[in-house]
Amino acid sequence: MKRQLDQDKILELSDSCIKRLIDLNVISNYEVVCPYVSYNQELATLDFIKYLLQEKKRVAVPKIIGTEMEFCLIHSFSDLKPGAYGILEPENTEILKESEALIIMPGLAFDQEKNRIGYGGGYYDKYLKKHKEYYKIALAYDFQIFESIETEDFDIKPDIIVTDKRVIL
Repeated sequence: MKRQLDQDKILELSDSCIKRLIDLNVISNYEVVCPYVSYNQELATLDFIKYLLQEKKRVAVPKIIGTEMEFCLIHSFSDLKPGAYGILEPENTEILKESEALIIMPGLAFDQEKNRIGYGGGYYDKYLKKHKEYYKIALAYDFQIFESIETEDFDIKPDIIVTDKRVIL
């Protein structure tokens, strides 16, 4: 279904989802927020990143370094350049070192138990296995939520899933 979305629909559903996320008031509990940088038909996060920067949050976004993903700090939107897989990522490698952060993660499919299937690279699962202390919120279109999905033992669940229609706690 994602492939059938045009840019206007992506922005409409993304705005609804991001508004729901902001209304949760979780972001205010964190000095550091780590959103993904949207790509293709993912829920759009570029305006959300700009919002976080305007709110004076410390923002770190994913960067692929070798075979691992790290979150690197950005200070403005212009810090982002096309990187691995053509996805915007920071030019710098100022790696996040904080012990507390809010991770905003994407996914391909989710279920009612907050199980998550990613895009197959395992980048988030490997990263979050090392950083269990981080709070995790997944963003998804509501049609990406299924009754039940099969996952692997290494798949890391988000703490909350926010969609354009609901919040799964």
